[in-house]
Amino acid sequence: MFYGNSKLKIRDMYDGTSNTIMAGERCSRLGGSLWHGVIHEANMAEARILGVADHVPNDAVGHFEDFSSYHSGVTGFVMGDGSVRHLPDNMDLFVYRALATRNGKETVSLP
Repeated sequence: MFYGNSKLKIRDMYDGTSNTIMAGERCSRLGGSLWHGVIHEANMAEARILGVADHVPNDAVGHFEDFSSYHSGVTGFVMGDGSVRHLPDNMDLFVYRALATRNGKETVSLP
């Protein structure tokens, strides 16, 4: 949903607004993130803003662009419908990745 010059609208969340992650927590223990725009000279500049859902939250692999939190066992996310959900760190990777897409046609059941 969020990328340069995006013209996507809420109606473009074909997987459903309650099944689509819009934004998530990223703590600073693995590296800094930005909210004011891309600093092109930074390593992995775009990932410092958006975050990436290639590992479950707080994964032991620990890439700085992963979503993460200081909460015990959960990380907070804002869904497309405006609700806030705390997703467990040990959730199924397939389900997590499905929540991170808007039109993957996956059927998911939230924990």
